[in-house]
Amino acid sequence: MTSQVGARVAAVVCGALLVAVNGVLGFVTFAVGPWRSAEDAEALAVYRDLALAVLFGCALVAALTWVFVKARWLGLWWYALPGLLAVLSLIRVGMA
Repeated sequence: MTSQVGARVAAVVCGALLVAVNGVLGFVTFAVGPWRSAEDAEALAVYRDLALAVLFGCALVAALTWVFVKARWLGLWWYALPGLLAVLSLIRVGMA
């Protein structure tokens, strides 16, 4: 009984951590600047660099997700969040 409660607490804590981190990465991906604007080359370079930082962050979150999935605290579908953000970040890098 105690191990079931501990596993559920671990799942809630791990899920909350991943949602928070993916939320920050998503905010940086979507909320920072225009997706396409040829008016300011310096701003586009900054947006591209932020998208590359998000891509690196997605790799770290995927590694953290692997740890939680390996411990069987979370399901395999949790890989979808950093994967989706990584694809969107790659799209943003290509547009900058």
